[in-house]
Amino acid sequence: MPWQEPAATEFQGIYDKLKDWTSGYLGKAIALFAFLLGLGVGVAKSSPIPAISGVVFALFVAFGPAVLEGIATATL
Repeated sequence: MPWQEPAATEFQGIYDKLKDWTSGYLGKAIALFAFLLGLGVGVAKSSPIPAISGVVFALFVAFGPAVLEGIATATL
């Protein structure tokens, strides 16, 4: 009888919950907060760098789960 890998679904519930959070309203709220915080710090310091980092963080929160899932499920 050939050896088979187990289904490895122990962490499926945690993965689904975190994915739902980051792609749902919690992720949108975190992205908006990061953008506004970066914008506020940028205005206070008279520098665009904090605002740009806030935008980058917001983009990562918005698109990160889909990119990571695409990488994890990619086949050659």
